[in-house]
Amino acid sequence: MTEDTNKETIKKDDVNDQEIGNVETDSVEETVNTENTIATEVEETTEVEAIKEEELNDETEDEAAEVEDSEVDEDYEEDEQEMGVPTSVLDTHRSSSRDFGWESLASVEQSRQNEIISEIYDLMSNPSDEKMKALKAEWSGLPAEPEGSGVEARYLKAIETYDRRSENILGAYQTKKDLVNRAKQLETNDNFQSTARELQQMQKDWRQAGFSGKDNEETLWAEFRASNDVFFERRNKHFEEMNEKRDEAKALKEALILEVEEIKDSSDWKNTSREMNQLMNRWKKAGFAGRDVDDALWARFNGPRQEFYQRQSGHFDELNTQYDEAKTKKEAIIEKVRAILNDGNYAGNRSNMDALFAEWKEVGHSGRKNEPELWATFKGLQDEFFENLKNTESHNMEERREVMSEDLERLDVRISALQNLNDMIEVKLQNLANPSLAESVKEANREEVEQLNSSFDDNKAKLDEYEKERSRISRSLNQY
Repeated sequence: MTEDTNKETIKKDDVNDQEIGNVETDSVEETVNTENTIATEVEETTEVEAIKEEELNDETEDEAAEVEDSEVDEDYEEDEQEMGVPTSVLDTHRSSSRDFGWESLASVEQSRQNEIISEIYDLMSNPSDEKMKALKAEWSGLPAEPEGSGVEARYLKAIETYDRRSENILGAYQTKKDLVNRAKQLETNDNFQSTARELQQMQKDWRQAGFSGKDNEETLWAEFRASNDVFFERRNKHFEEMNEKRDEAKALKEALILEVEEIKDSSDWKNTSREMNQLMNRWKKAGFAGRDVDDALWARFNGPRQEFYQRQSGHFDELNTQYDEAKTKKEAIIEKVRAILNDGNYAGNRSNMDALFAEWKEVGHSGRKNEPELWATFKGLQDEFFENLKNTESHNMEERREVMSEDLERLDVRISALQNLNDMIEVKLQNLANPSLAESVKEANREEVEQLNSSFDDNKAKLDEYEKERSRISRSLNQY
């Protein structure tokens, strides 16, 4: 039925959940993001510590080499002494050799190479092409590494790692920048359900994007979080307002249920049908009362309505049966009138015509499809009979008054019959306009509705003519 369809449409206009992504969700996202950042920094620190550990091992190896050289010097000194070289000469030679510093200079340069490698790893958390270019230039100016030191390999490994991490950080930065821009666009979006889901997915994308650099990570997150907060605060306010409106709708619908229960047993079909339509319109305007209660409220409201419409339908089914019986009886009366006209004894059949007219009235209405045609046939034969009667009877004043009185009585009956017929047409129009009817049924009844409206207008025009004729006869009758 139309009401059920409208109800379902109202329900579908409602959002599914009030809290898809709230402030608590955002707090969790921020915590996870912070943990990811810390994990990334720990990873960088671990890499740097590994490099520094390698440097420490290199220094330890250098110290061991110095001790070995010292032992060699001592052995050489003993050999020189055995050869008769003075100790003072040996001291002078050793001192001058160390002051010259070839081995010390190489050690210093290798230490700087290790520092450059360490600086490259430090630079990974906040990439800078300018600083990287300077470090590469400085490296190229240092002398070649000692054979077997592995410094060059570690330097190339650091460069490779830096390039890879720089690319990852740049990609993460661009991804998060795009997410920030999109989040700003969604701040004022009123499609709360789909936008909340989109922001939740964006939060997942944020976590998966990775680290975007020390200079950018905190700023980007602050902007992203701020846009999320703006939207979800608006969304929470929206749902608060919706809850208030649902409470109001629930109260209105509870009141409408009481009203529909009061009139469901009425047999005033016309007026009650109109009231039922008005209650349905008010129900639609009341709005959605919430998924947890709206179905139950609708069942309580629609149940009494359907009870009334079922009784109304049964009433009209019974009327249709009565109409069929009345049609058969009126067709028989018409045949009797035709027989009287064929007889030609108008004065002798006057009482018979009066009896048939009384019988016509007692039979009752034969239905909107049959009554107009039957009545027109009966009325035409009746008019023909009384016109012939007037032509054959005495036209004295008393007889004329009697004839006019009878004419007035017939007009009154006709006026009453047409009024009753129009009342029945109005009731039928109300029934055909029942909102519970399917659209297909309404479409199928469209032609019938048009015919009813046309019959109603025709009957109304006839009533106007009868009233005028009645006024004319009344004025003539008053002259006698």
